[in-house]
Amino acid sequence: MHADLSRWTFQPEQHYSRVVVQQGRVSLDADANAQASILLHYLRALAADLIGEFGGPSDNLGFVITTGTSAQGKATLSISPGHYYVDGLLCEAGGTLAIDYFQQPDGYGALPDLPDTGAYLVWLKLWERYISAVEDPNLREVALGLNGPDTTGRTQMVWQVLASPWPPDIDPPTGQQFYDGGWPQAKEQLFPEPKGTLMAQANLPLPSADACTLSPTSGYRGPENQLYRVEIHRGGTAGDDTAPPTFMFSRDNGSVIASITRISDSVVSVTTLGRDPQLSIDVGNYVEIVDDEYAAQGEPGPFLRPAEPLHLVTAVDPVNLTVTLDPAPAPAPAVGQNPALHPYLRRWDQDQVLVTKAGLTIDGIDQAIQIAGPAVGQWIDLEDGVQVQFSEGTYRAGDYWLIPARVVTGNVEWPTDANGPLALPPGGVRYHLAPLAFVSGPGAAAVSLQLTFAPLTGVGLPAAETPEASPAPRTSRSTRKSSS
Repeated sequence: MHADLSRWTFQPEQHYSRVVVQQGRVSLDADANAQASILLHYLRALAADLIGEFGGPSDNLGFVITTGTSAQGKATLSISPGHYYVDGLLCEAGGTLAIDYFQQPDGYGALPDLPDTGAYLVWLKLWERYISAVEDPNLREVALGLNGPDTTGRTQMVWQVLASPWPPDIDPPTGQQFYDGGWPQAKEQLFPEPKGTLMAQANLPLPSADACTLSPTSGYRGPENQLYRVEIHRGGTAGDDTAPPTFMFSRDNGSVIASITRISDSVVSVTTLGRDPQLSIDVGNYVEIVDDEYAAQGEPGPFLRPAEPLHLVTAVDPVNLTVTLDPAPAPAPAVGQNPALHPYLRRWDQDQVLVTKAGLTIDGIDQAIQIAGPAVGQWIDLEDGVQVQFSEGTYRAGDYWLIPARVVTGNVEWPTDANGPLALPPGGVRYHLAPLAFVSGPGAAAVSLQLTFAPLTGVGLPAAETPEASPAPRTSRSTRKSSS
């Protein structure tokens, strides 16, 4: 999440059961966030242990798929309201009416057409998204000012129902063998996990003849504590220099954003340039144009994130609250042009001087930094002594790593062993997938691939006829069925 955080401390392998607040101490955002994460981890692990990888309640089963035709004569799907659980996470299709495939709340009318030939798989994609006061203005307390502090954010479970051609090397689903073998294989083909990793460290001390003198270029040298975010902008395979993946970084977890009110050619009008000089948008910054639809897309899969480039800020007007961008934003209906989708600018902190000094390359298409050549398998200087190293492997757009940097230690917080910093997979985004239906061809009925469970307790049994009689015991619905 792109929240303005000090750091993110929750690690499930530590098996902490709660946060204990002590009297007279400073309250930190990391502690409150850790408490929420501990509780959520427990609840989701419990649900996954009881339900399994995916499943839904038989009396409120959501995401039941029915094939049909839209009013425009186009093949479509109907999605039933209700609940479904994936990896212990509750996925809700709200309301009482079925949802049309093309009208999904998190599809924004941009979902691809259904396959027009052959069999296809209908599947569910679920992930957690951070919502700021820019996306939901009701989160901001106007009593603190129209552009006052956004005291909190929210996280939201986002879901999409997608359709993909049935993998040719997987047999049509028949019973348990699909869940044991076919689905894991299909999931890896639909949404392969990234294989690339990242290491981080503060710049190591240079050798010195004087054991009492520390090199001024050693360690983290920033003036403030920061939470660095390294994020993949364009996915790909490191080492493929024809179309390498690209990355960008922020010293504030990508939390410096400004709502867009209007785009006119290369000039973008915003509600504010930032809270202070350090947390504002200025000349020389790279910014990313984001809106709800753009944030809901990603790669790989049939619903791809568009190749939206970063933009260099070439001029700022603090009186009229405008910034001039190069290249100019694409015209409507491109990203950021629809005010209903809450468009905004997000600042990233790489600049041409740092990139050139590190021997890196700004990509000519998306304006982020290429993970190619010296950016693979070697330490890269970001700024102020913070270094990262990418491994060979595949990277996925939107994946990220968080690196806390602390002034008092002159170091970054990163797991290490006897050999140095550990190579870690991305900290997110965590996607959760489940199969919903098999369709043998256009116009064919959907065959459900959902699993269901009965509630542990059924409806209440009749009360005893006399007050003296003992009440009849409540039995589970499955027990009553088996005894009838």
